[in-house]
Amino acid sequence: AFRHLSFSGEFYFGKVIRVGIGYDHQKRSELIFETNRGLAGFSFGFGIVTRKFDFGYSIAKYSPVGASNHFSLVVKFNEFLKK
Repeated sequence: AFRHLSFSGEFYFGKVIRVGIGYDHQKRSELIFETNRGLAGFSFGFGIVTRKFDFGYSIAKYSPVGASNHFSLVVKFNEFLKK
């Protein structure tokens, strides 16, 4: 059953900064090379929260050749409309 579970956690440092980490055992076992294990199956990210915006970045390593990078921007429109 452990092979099919993914584990992740998100840690908040105050109200402004958050850091996340994840692990997928099945993805790691399918994507590693015997000679170079690397960080396949792990993912990392961080975010910065402001009153009107949330900025985020995450990276997931799928092979020794490359990784998947994600950027996010959340705009809180209701904060712009408040007077």
